[in-house]
Amino acid sequence: MPDDYFTPNRFAGKTVIVTGCARGMGRGAAWRLARAGANVVGVDWLEDQGRATMDEIAAAGHDVRFVAGDVSRDETCARMVETAVEAFGGVDAALNNAGVMDGVFSGEPIDYAAQRDLVFAPVHEARRPRRRG
Repeated sequence: MPDDYFTPNRFAGKTVIVTGCARGMGRGAAWRLARAGANVVGVDWLEDQGRATMDEIAAAGHDVRFVAGDVSRDETCARMVETAVEAFGGVDAALNNAGVMDGVFSGEPIDYAAQRDLVFAPVHEARRPRRRG
């Protein structure tokens, strides 16, 4: 589907939280939702990339907010909902896109040889990666 495809005003007046908004599918979803009229609260632990994505969407004239944090932490989840309520009056939907079930820390590239037993595992075999640093 072309990047610029969207249904105008499809989500006008709606507020959607998009986790994992920094890149990939989350970035694409945040853009598409904003183009379709949604207020978007983007959330990611890749703060620089997530903020850059949301700043680009805002610069295109859309109403967005960014919350930096790890969605596996309760305080991040509370903050993203509080941000949506304070900025837009509530939450209508959430796209829970953040990759918390794979074995790869999202700040590092995939090293298949070293991570073969973790990457692309069936859900019942998936393990949460350890944070580094």
